[in-house]
Amino acid sequence: MGLVEFSQSQRLRCFLVTVAAWLALAVGFAAEKQPVPTDTALKAAQASVNDLFKSDLAAAKSAKMATQKSELANKLIEAVEGKSSSAAVDYVLLTEALNLTTGASNISQSRGIVERLGELFVVDERELTLQAIKKLEKGPTDKDYHRELATIALQLAADAQRAEQLEIAGCLLYTSDAADE
Repeated sequence: MGLVEFSQSQRLRCFLVTVAAWLALAVGFAAEKQPVPTDTALKAAQASVNDLFKSDLAAAKSAKMATQKSELANKLIEAVEGKSSSAAVDYVLLTEALNLTTGASNISQSRGIVERLGELFVVDERELTLQAIKKLEKGPTDKDYHRELATIALQLAADAQRAEQLEIAGCLLYTSDAADE
């Protein structure tokens, strides 16, 4: 039996189909998000994180300096990037980091953590951002700071409306109005 010869266009088409299949497979693996861990898993992970970072967490939570909170948040994020032991530990590390950055009134770092949570877990990023903005509103009374929060809230409200998340859009509009006052 002889070999079948393919034309150049057939070989190219076969090559492109193969590359597309590999890319689709790679994207599928990269985009796979974890569900939010169960309450039981989160409690165990919280205990583990509290044990590992006990002194750091205590110092940061009592710290008056926002930089100390942001530095510990970076340390927690690095632990996630270093591939911790479980999805539950990663989730707890990121939510602790988010609590620290909102407490430190760090808007950009808080947004980055919400994005990372959205990359790794099946969460509603708009809802998480809304919660973060509400905490960030308690920060400094600086007008520029609150204007930035209001701008973010307005952008997210428009996105939420387009996605037909009208309840979140309404909350974000209310929050943007309160933040800009």
